[in-house]
Amino acid sequence: MNIIQVSAGWTETASLPNYNNIKPSVTLTATLEEDENPTGCAQVLIEQARREVRELINQADEEHNNRPRYYKGPLFILLQGRERECYAVAPKGCDYPADLRKIAIEGPLNFVNSRAGDYAGDYGYQVINCADGDFSKLPPLPEPDRLNKMISAQEDLDDQPDFEDDEDVEF
Repeated sequence: MNIIQVSAGWTETASLPNYNNIKPSVTLTATLEEDENPTGCAQVLIEQARREVRELINQADEEHNNRPRYYKGPLFILLQGRERECYAVAPKGCDYPADLRKIAIEGPLNFVNSRAGDYAGDYGYQVINCADGDFSKLPPLPEPDRLNKMISAQEDLDDQPDFEDDEDVEF
């Protein structure tokens, strides 16, 4: 038997938000030369089809504001600086200033930047790109007097009574 063409494909189903699914499928065909191995060629085609399908799934994840599930590149994190009134995008694993706290956002740079914009809009903070690990771009910490006033105001809010649990309060 003389095999002159090989076809191979990959199909994968991925769950998306709101009970949606995506099921991309890629089929590739190659014409063989006389001395080529059909099995080896099929394996190459399957691997290439798998990569293309997973790239389509990554794109769908990003369109739905999710972290791409098959992303293999460098990762970044989102940091919040309440005193500095900013968010910072930084490389995962870097040493960052102690006044910043990590937000549970991690992924490729464009994904973290997108989520940072969402958070910043909610709080009116600015987003500082520290993706190169340089935190000198951050605004300075406020003067100690202003910082103490901010802390005192937060403590005053924390000391307010919780009316839901108080049975003596009438409205």
